[in-house]
Amino acid sequence: MNQQRTTISDIQRGSTFRYNNEVWKVTEIYRYEWNDGSKSKEFKIKSKTGAVRYLETELNDNEELVCRIWIDIRYKNLRHKWRKKEATAEYFSFNGKSYPKKIHHDGEDMFYFDQSSGYCSYGFTRESVDSLTYATQDKKHYLSLEVWEDEKELSYGTLIDESSITNITEGKKGVSDYGIVRVIGRSISWVVIGFFIFIVAMMDSCDTSFGSNSGDPYYENDSSRVNKSNRNYYRNRNSRGYGK
Repeated sequence: MNQQRTTISDIQRGSTFRYNNEVWKVTEIYRYEWNDGSKSKEFKIKSKTGAVRYLETELNDNEELVCRIWIDIRYKNLRHKWRKKEATAEYFSFNGKSYPKKIHHDGEDMFYFDQSSGYCSYGFTRESVDSLTYATQDKKHYLSLEVWEDEKELSYGTLIDESSITNITEGKKGVSDYGIVRVIGRSISWVVIGFFIFIVAMMDSCDTSFGSNSGDPYYENDSSRVNKSNRNYYRNRNSRGYGK
């Protein structure tokens, strides 16, 4: 009996594969749902030398698999290029700001490619994201800016052939890799957060009631009082995710 070949579509958390003469292991999976109805998937991968990259997969309009490898770059390295206004340059609007239709990066001219909005799911978390992409004329290299709820992330991508990824192992699905489990997990998370906010609100109410006696010096100097004004909630995302 011939054993069925493992393909990119079979990659899961824990899978390993060979690319560019190195062995890479999948450590995280990010799933994107874009407002135009398209979907893409991104795998955070790590080599034995500690290098981190991102493998993005999606289907194009012809239902063909498209693969790109991405690497993070520092946002401030390009921020000045977007802020600098040139009289001869053409601009477009993205996320409430103006960006040039053409930029020069690392010896390459890159042109506006597309922009998308959607949601990214990782673990039991789902977060909104806006994505802006530039590409070289031959569409082999890309520059992506992603605007998340609490940060901006910039990455450089290279189009690769599916055949360049070999020796794929299947890995094992985690609990959060099952769609119904992710939905249940997110629902439970919102219930827990709502309950926590309710408890904090009740505690604030109690503090207000007991604090009406402002003339009590023992109350004013009580070191056991807690400052609850700083309620920051943020995603626990290990690193960037580029989608489009």
